[in-house]
Amino acid sequence: MSNENGFNQLFNQYAVEVGRYLPRRKRKDIQIEILSLLEDSLDDKSAATGRQADEEMAIDVLKEFGPPITFAENYHQDNTLIGPAAFPIFKPVLYFTMALFVLQFLVGVALPGGGPGEDLLTIIDSFFDKGFQVFGVVVFAFALLERTTPEEWLRWPFKEMQRTWDPTGLKPDKRKSAVKPGELWLEVVFLAGLIVLFSVFPQWVGFGNNRNGVWSFVPVLSEAFLGYLPWVVAYFLTKLVFNLVLARQSFWDARMRWIAIGIKVFGLLLLFAFLTGPAVFGLNPAYLAQHTPLPSAVTWFESAIPDWNTGFSIYVTISIIIQFIHLARMLFKAITGNQQLKLDLK
Repeated sequence: MSNENGFNQLFNQYAVEVGRYLPRRKRKDIQIEILSLLEDSLDDKSAATGRQADEEMAIDVLKEFGPPITFAENYHQDNTLIGPAAFPIFKPVLYFTMALFVLQFLVGVALPGGGPGEDLLTIIDSFFDKGFQVFGVVVFAFALLERTTPEEWLRWPFKEMQRTWDPTGLKPDKRKSAVKPGELWLEVVFLAGLIVLFSVFPQWVGFGNNRNGVWSFVPVLSEAFLGYLPWVVAYFLTKLVFNLVLARQSFWDARMRWIAIGIKVFGLLLLFAFLTGPAVFGLNPAYLAQHTPLPSAVTWFESAIPDWNTGFSIYVTISIIIQFIHLARMLFKAITGNQQLKLDLK
């Protein structure tokens, strides 16, 4: 491959990566503009140094442009409700919050007297009404956060990516071992939230119920869950640290592959503990005392505990099978030196 083909390929791939963070209707035109800017910058650098453009010079140009996600901010309008600094965090938080809302609403409808009415149209109307309320609260919270929080607080993940940005990861052979720091940073935020939730507020893991305008909450974690809690938090913390290190390094190597395998084994052992140990779901008097749930909701959950634990056991069994397959693939790719699959516990 000639030098010209080499840096043209780098420029093309950079434009493709930037396009992932741009509106679809403007993407193609902006990508063409980016290619032109890169080529002009390369010509200017070649003229300034008095030597022919090559791949090394193209990499220097890409370093000056910065990571694709940060360069894409140049094409975002300033009048957006949630700007580019907060949007990468807003999106997964919104998905997670809406998923919790849907789960809570379905459980609330299933409870005795918990639904908004017997009429299906009434239930659908209530679902969309409350759904838009939750959506609005999340949007308002992030809009307020972005306008009241110092910019550097929101931009620290992007500054870290800027510092560790390596354009050689755009090469086809390098891309096999490259990682996406943005995804890792988002997972770090999510894991941090889980750590805080389970270690500080486990009594808030449960479901809410609205009956005749009276809101109540039922915690669902059993007393036996306290035995699992240190290991659950340790697992989340281990994954968080691993993601931070991998995002900083920005590529997979043999050391990180084997560490990922170790964490995967840790996760599998935790799943086995869930499958063979005491039940995870149940009424914990200590957690229950911190709320004022409706008696009907407590009675319903108490009768449903065996079904919840049976369903959880089925879920864990399926997860173990899937994770064993993932582990086998990870071992194969670690031995052969190929790209490691993304670590996940599902």
